[in-house]
Amino acid sequence: MDLLYKGHKQEHKRSCGVFEDTQLMKLYAISGLGADHRVFDYLSLNLELEVLPWLDPESSESLESYVRRMALKIDTSKPFGLIGVSFGGIVVVELNKIINPEFSILISSVVSRDEVPTLYRLVGKIGLLKWLPLFVFNPPRVLAHWLFGAKNKAL
Repeated sequence: MDLLYKGHKQEHKRSCGVFEDTQLMKLYAISGLGADHRVFDYLSLNLELEVLPWLDPESSESLESYVRRMALKIDTSKPFGLIGVSFGGIVVVELNKIINPEFSILISSVVSRDEVPTLYRLVGKIGLLKWLPLFVFNPPRVLAHWLFGAKNKAL
């Protein structure tokens, strides 16, 4: 599991799972595209967790525009943190460009385009995903568990 904890004033790496200086802080969570709020069910953090739902993308909307709309769901008047899994982590990285969380946590994600595998970049560049039917992105749970090696069948 990849973990990034980046404060704006300083950088930390913590393995304990609890950030002592953030007890009253809200943590906004963004799941991966093939997951939902359950991916965060087993987290033990001393924070208030709010899972942000995915928004329906507008026609031909850029990632930057999408992230700006998602940022409107975050109360930036108080200290907060962000956590993202997989593509949710990419959204967290983009959110960091326009809002200022105290820290961000990325799980199984990438920080920059250079970390995306070449095959994934090629698939995106040729627009293959536009031609695939939606059910491909939400396979039957038995198949998904087998493909991704999930040990916890509830997720």
